[in-house]
Amino acid sequence: NARQSLKNLGGRNGGDNVNNNDDTTQTFNFTLNPYTMHHFGNYADSTFGYRFSQVVNTSSDTNNSAGHNLYYTLDSGSRFVVMPWSIAANFNKVDYDDGGDNSKTYHLEGNSSYVLSRIWSIDGYGFYDKYDFDTNSSNDEGFGGGAGLTWTPSNRTRFKIAYGYRVLTGWNLYFDLSHRRKRSTFTASLTHDVQTSRSEQLNTPVFDDNGNPIFDPDAPDITNDEHYIHDRLRFGYTLQGNRNTLNLSAYASRREGETSNDKQDSYGAGASWNHSLTPQLQSTAGIRWDRAKYDYQTKNNDTSDNDTWTFSAGLTHALGPHTNISLNLRHLTRTADDKRDEYDENRISLALSTNWN
Repeated sequence: NARQSLKNLGGRNGGDNVNNNDDTTQTFNFTLNPYTMHHFGNYADSTFGYRFSQVVNTSSDTNNSAGHNLYYTLDSGSRFVVMPWSIAANFNKVDYDDGGDNSKTYHLEGNSSYVLSRIWSIDGYGFYDKYDFDTNSSNDEGFGGGAGLTWTPSNRTRFKIAYGYRVLTGWNLYFDLSHRRKRSTFTASLTHDVQTSRSEQLNTPVFDDNGNPIFDPDAPDITNDEHYIHDRLRFGYTLQGNRNTLNLSAYASRREGETSNDKQDSYGAGASWNHSLTPQLQSTAGIRWDRAKYDYQTKNNDTSDNDTWTFSAGLTHALGPHTNISLNLRHLTRTADDKRDEYDENRISLALSTNWN
C-alpha cells in the first residue's frame, strides 16, 4: 500500500496525514507472504510460512527498512476436544537502511486448555523470548507464562482473561470480551506488546469502508526505529437497525521507549451514526475527542499536551458494486499547553474509491 504518514503527532499538522506540510512523509509498504499448510487427519493442522516486508519513507529524517519473518504453527485437531493445544515458533529480523536499531527476535510459545464444561475452560501458556535489539532492560531473554479462564455462556458471548509474565513487558493482566445480540455488538480488550512504529504501520489499514483515508489518533511517531512497550485498552459498541447504525468507541494507550524512556499517552472516545437514505446513498455524522500527552526524556524532559475535538458529516453514493464516491465535511479544533500547537481546521473532501475482489 501507499499512504502519507505523520512524522510527529504532537506537531502543528492539521490533525491527520493528508495535509501538505513539513510534518508528513510518503510511505510505501509491501508484504509478500508465501506459506504452506498441512492437515494431520483429526490430530493437528500446521502452517509454515515466510513473510517479507518492505517499508519506504521518502522523507530524509525517517528510516527505510526490510523485514524477514519465519513462522510455524501447529494446532490440535478435533481429536483433542477436551484439551486443545497449540505450538508456535517465530523468528523476525528487521534491517534499517542507516544501520539504526537493527533487530532480531525469537519467540517460542505453547498453549493448552482444559474444557471443564460447555461454559468454562482453564487456559495455560508458556513462552520463551529472546530480543536482540537496543534496550535499557538487563533482562532481554528468558521464559514466561501464565494462566487464565475462558467463559463462553453462549455462542454470542466469549470472555477470555489471563494473567502472566513475559520478558520486557513484565507481569500483566490481559482480557478479550465479545458479546453479540440480535442488533448489537460489544467488544473490549486489554493488551501489552513489544512493538515498533514499523510493525504498527504494516498492520494499519489505509482506507475506511467508504474509501476515505484513515487517521488513527492512537498512531506512533515514525521518526525513529526504537522498540517500545505498547499497553492498550479498547472498547467498542455497535447498534444496528434496518437503516441506521450507531458506533461508539473508546481507548486508552501508552507507549514507552525501550532506550529513550520517552512516553506517549493517548486516550479518547468517539461516536458515529450512519443512515441509509436509499439503497445507494448513505449519510454519516460523527464526533470524537482525543487527548495526547508526550513526555520526551530525550529532549530535556520536554512535554506536550493537547486536546482535539473533531466533528464530521458526509454522504456516500454507490456508483456500482465496487465503486463509491464520498463527500465529507469536517471541523477540527485543537487546544494545547503550547499555544503554537493550537489551531482550527475546516475541510471539505471528495473521494472516489474502487476495489477489486
